[in-house]
Amino acid sequence: MSSQTDAREIASAFDSRDLAEGAVAEVAQIGLRPRNIGARIKRVEDGRLLTGQGMFTDDCAVPGALHVAFQRSVHAHAVISGIDVGSAAEMPGVVSIYRYARPPA
Repeated sequence: MSSQTDAREIASAFDSRDLAEGAVAEVAQIGLRPRNIGARIKRVEDGRLLTGQGMFTDDCAVPGALHVAFQRSVHAHAVISGIDVGSAAEMPGVVSIYRYARPPA
């Protein structure tokens, strides 16, 4: 046998498809495969979601929670010469305003 033939035999022995098929067959044979893979499973949340009764994270109100808002420039590559936060600071419910003098590039 030549070294080329040996290399081809070694390469075919480690063909990923053959290895994957062999691994799946072995796992199925020894019973490690979970029964729910590939099976239809009744989802208990579907009824609530389809009828509009589902509960989402945004639906939960937490007393005392603060909300954040970010304002970016509406103009691409604009040079911002100043930011007037006076009117925003006077709005009811505003706790704090933060500005970043030099945003990262």
